[in-house]
Amino acid sequence: SSYYAFVLILGVQLFTLTLISMNSMRIEWEQRGHEERLREANRAERQSRERLEATLHAIPDLLFEMDAYGRYLEAFSSDPDLIAAPREQLIGRPVSDVLPAEAAATVMQCIHAALARGSDRGRTISLDVPGGRRWFELSAASKGGPGVRLANVMLLSVSVWSGHAGS
Repeated sequence: SSYYAFVLILGVQLFTLTLISMNSMRIEWEQRGHEERLREANRAERQSRERLEATLHAIPDLLFEMDAYGRYLEAFSSDPDLIAAPREQLIGRPVSDVLPAEAAATVMQCIHAALARGSDRGRTISLDVPGGRRWFELSAASKGGPGVRLANVMLLSVSVWSGHAGS
């Protein structure tokens, strides 16, 4: 009877070890699957970021992300002769600290219209930038859709005319 108890206990222990081993193998396979899915997600995110960066570098115009108060949150420019100040000097500052009063007021009107209606187009400003006197047409879109008061705005500033002859 003690022999049968010993065999039974040994069988239960062997069965338990087998279950533990199988569970460990299953966890290892799941981790490998998660690791592979994580690697794939990281690869897709990196490719998406590279496509976005290539797109931004291909755009000859200025693109800004601004908040409802006119603060620069992000700035993209592939042409330093078009931007009023280097990116590092723009981020976190309100447009009224960077641009002349009339141009800043027009940018704020564009931002407010985009927040109210979802988008705004056709306003123009003129600026003295490193490349000379330029006129820019503004297009803006709210990132939160129309009527979202504190959404951010993407503002595209397209150089439509320069002040030098031959441009």
